[in-house]
Amino acid sequence: NRRQFNILHPSSGLKIDIIIRKQDLFDEERFRRIKRIEIAQNTGANFSSPEDVIIKKMEFYKAGGSEKHLRDIAGILKISGDILDISYINSWTNKLGLTDIWESILKRVK
Repeated sequence: NRRQFNILHPSSGLKIDIIIRKQDLFDEERFRRIKRIEIAQNTGANFSSPEDVIIKKMEFYKAGGSEKHLRDIAGILKISGDILDISYINSWTNKLGLTDIWESILKRVK
């Protein structure tokens, strides 16, 4: 269906969000910024930057209203807030019409 889905590892509780690439400007940029990390011998995986995860989760929140996405964003800000490229997030939230959501999140985590 070309929609987001999750992979769950039952014994560890590890969950991976798989976000399918769209044909739009943001996803073109998001895929240029991915990090390829070796997760096992001869096995690599692509990982989105925390900034891009935040932006995608704001899009999902806007589409469906699930508070879980806002909690996830707050967690990313708590863990990685000091190293995030906030100007990048601000730029894309403006372009994607997510500014109100972003400002609301920032008020919550202060």
